[in-house]
Amino acid sequence: MMNEYAPRSTTPPGPCTEPVFEQSAQMISLFANGRRLGILHMLMGKDRSAGELVKGSGGSFSAVSQQLKILTLGGLIERRRDGRNVYYSLKGPDAARILEVIQAFCAKGQSHPNEDQGKLETT
Repeated sequence: MMNEYAPRSTTPPGPCTEPVFEQSAQMISLFANGRRLGILHMLMGKDRSAGELVKGSGGSFSAVSQQLKILTLGGLIERRRDGRNVYYSLKGPDAARILEVIQAFCAKGQSHPNEDQGKLETT
C-alpha cells in the first residue's frame, strides 16, 4: 500500500546523505521561529521596509532587525536600500512555497498536538 503522504513526484530523489540532511535541517530551522514566520508572511507578494516589518510584527526594532539578519544570511530574503529606507523581499519563490505548505498544514489543524500528546519534544 502506498503511503498517502509520500511525495507524488516521478523524479527520483537526490542523494540522501548526512550532509544533505544537515543542510536541510539548517534551512528548516530558519522557519522554526514565530517572529521569522511572521516576517516571511508579510513579505509574501510585497517588498516591505524595515519600519513596516517592525510595525507589522509588533516587535522591537532590535528584535526584528536580528531576525531579518538571520533570514538574510540564511538566503531566504534580500535587502535593498532606497535612499534612507531599507526594503526587504523574499529571495526567489522557494520560501513562499514553503510558507504556503506551512499555512495549509496549520489551516487543517495539524499543527497542534492533541491534549493527550502535550508538547512536542525536540532534541
